Amino acid sequence: MIREFSVTNFRSINDTQTISFVKKSPYKLGEGTHYVTMPDGTDLLRFIALYGPNASGKSNIIKAFVFIINFLISKSKRNFK
Repeated sequence: MIREFSVTNFRSINDTQTISFVKKSPYKLGEGTHYVTMPDGTDLLRFIALYGPNASGKSNIIKAFVFIINFLISKSKRNFK
């Protein structure tokens, strides 16, 4: 599972932008549906929300995330051949 995702110098994103999937709330509601507990005891969120004004780079963060996921998937497929 992904704990943190950072992107710099991608499209309109110049400064480092970071998305953390680590649950920061002490409440245990929603275990299994909203977050999963890793073997090391870290609680990771199953989903997040990006919000902000128009033209603030939300879509570019998603495009960077999709790019990395596609890169990792295509690389793993090449290693199996």
